Amino acid sequence: MSVTRTAGAALLAALLGGAGLAQETTTEPGAGQGPREILFGFTVVPFGPEGIETVSSVARTFRRGGFGAAEVVGHADTVGGSDANLALSLRRADFTRDELVARGVPASAVAITALGETDLAEQTGDEVRRSANRRVAIAIIGEGMGAPLDETRPPAMRLPPAPAIQD
Repeated sequence: MSVTRTAGAALLAALLGGAGLAQETTTEPGAGQGPREILFGFTVVPFGPEGIETVSSVARTFRRGGFGAAEVVGHADTVGGSDANLALSLRRADFTRDELVARGVPASAVAITALGETDLAEQTGDEVRRSANRRVAIAIIGEGMGAPLDETRPPAMRLPPAPAIQD
């Protein structure tokens, strides 16, 4: 079971050419390495300094026009019931989205999904604490599609002037 909340990001991804995820092409640390992950403490929602730097880096990339949308996927380990872990992973994804929005990424550009304990990074049995499974992954969608327009640069091909309308 999973929970998905989309605030326009799925539509944006479809308009940008499909549901495929693109890697980043920026000079930010960790760029071009696929989805970025933030690890969480046991039953904890807020993340620490490393998570703050990851979210800040993603937001800087967005503000520079490095992508069109992002998907935030929350996860949990196997300690506790599956419903509780699904809710916890949703809170982690919500928190991460809110942190991206606070740093300038529009809420409409961020889709969130909660997977609970269904997609473990490290396979474990029930009731096993594993920090690698308590995470949020941020995937970039529409690489380069959010690039701001540069009004000072001429277009690659100018259109001919429109013909005059005669009455």
